[in-house]
Amino acid sequence: MSFFETPWGLLVIGFAASSFWRAAGAVLSGRIEIDTPLFDWCVCVTQALVGGLMVRAILLPSTALAEVPLGDRVLACAIGVSVFLLMRWRVMPGVAAGTASLVALIVWRGV
Repeated sequence: MSFFETPWGLLVIGFAASSFWRAAGAVLSGRIEIDTPLFDWCVCVTQALVGGLMVRAILLPSTALAEVPLGDRVLACAIGVSVFLLMRWRVMPGVAAGTASLVALIVWRGV
């Protein structure tokens, strides 16, 4: 087994790949014009991917969250979105409320 097949080797490869793209982003960030249709498209695709992953994590989780009933996950999400809207589009109170309500439901049900 070579070094690159070990967990440490995979960690080194992942770190190098991530570092490369971060460095490239830092170098190119000053040259990118943000008022272009291409940049707008990239923002839309990025937001769609994040939204899709969030919906998948809530409706079709593949982690320990799958043990929590669907109704509890959806209710916690609805509480989080409601607090987000009631607090004039402030993200942190919405995230905190959604997380706290999910934890409370898990503890209450004994999941």
